[in-house]
Amino acid sequence: MRADTGVSMELVGKRMHNYLLTSIFSALLTLLSITTLMPYAWMLVTSFKDPMTIFVIPPRWIPEPFTLANYRTILQETTFFRSLLNTARIFLVVLPVGLFTTSLAAFSFAKLRFRGKGFAFLLLLSTMMIPFPAVMLPQYIFYSFAGLRDSYLPLILPGLFGNIGAMFFIVQYLKGFPDAMIDSAKIDGVGFFGIYRYIIVPNIRNALFTQGIFWFMGIWNDLLGPIIYLDSVEKYPVTAMLAALNTQRNTLSDTSVIMAGSMLASIPLILLYAIFQRRIVNSIVLTGIKG
Repeated sequence: MRADTGVSMELVGKRMHNYLLTSIFSALLTLLSITTLMPYAWMLVTSFKDPMTIFVIPPRWIPEPFTLANYRTILQETTFFRSLLNTARIFLVVLPVGLFTTSLAAFSFAKLRFRGKGFAFLLLLSTMMIPFPAVMLPQYIFYSFAGLRDSYLPLILPGLFGNIGAMFFIVQYLKGFPDAMIDSAKIDGVGFFGIYRYIIVPNIRNALFTQGIFWFMGIWNDLLGPIIYLDSVEKYPVTAMLAALNTQRNTLSDTSVIMAGSMLASIPLILLYAIFQRRIVNSIVLTGIKG
């Protein structure tokens, strides 16, 4: 009986210890979530405020009066819809072509054998450590000399040749893919592109989808590129348009309008994550195929 009692007390102690750790971690994560979401919540509230009530002390979390005038202003008096179309012109070209070249390169590095593969792969990965400011001036000079300034080509052309980060992710994803399936396809006379099309692509759809979302977010949030290469404000994508609007209308009365525009610009990203959250997480966690 005493032995059973000792074992029971030990189990109870372990459960209490695990419960305490879980409670602490949950509290910390909750606090971190609140801290992260608070600026976004303030942006949402401010977008419905009258400009004269934004900076009152103490701050008001409930808009008084509640108004939709800021949204009417951003939609009717600015180029918000045109900037959305400008952004679509970029990602509708970059994403399909870029994901194709990225996945094709990942398949080559993960499953094909050729001389210098390891060196080439390391060389490509090393480019991820080069900060954009280091190549910003040479790229600007090149595109200016080529007569491509004030066009979308400087924002589109680099993406057509793939994304190194996405390629590395898909290579890791393909490491768990069985080579036997590829060897069987070769025996049946299927070419390399046929293997890529009919075997590889159907099995990396989740990885491609996830990387496509991340790439879309990068294009949507890109500010530096459009400001550098585009001279005409009417050609700005949505993020650059909001930055220009903030510069042009940087007054107290326009703060709510800018918040409304930022709120509208964030909706597509929020919807993407909310709808495809499970698929994104599963794709990141899984690094191969589980039979």
